[in-house]
Amino acid sequence: MRYLIACYATEERKKYLLFTKPYLSVPLVITTKIEELFVNDIEDLRDKKIGFVKGYAYAEIYKRRYPHLQIELVENIQEGFKKLHRASYSDL
Repeated sequence: MRYLIACYATEERKKYLLFTKPYLSVPLVITTKIEELFVNDIEDLRDKKIGFVKGYAYAEIYKRRYPHLQIELVENIQEGFKKLHRASYSDL
């Protein structure tokens, strides 16, 4: 493979990869149980566990920008959905 599409440019990755200018904007959304209150702002997640897929650049970015968030890494999106589905209110 010579090209990788949909790879986020982090400072670490810039050390060994070349990146084009972004040509596609993909919004990041927050998924939660239907019973949860709507998340209007990232500050609504203070003191809540938040799942990110291991190795995704978003996890690095959110750790740096929002150090007060409780970030939990999951192996893949399916594992994240399963953990979200099984979560009790004491976990959220």
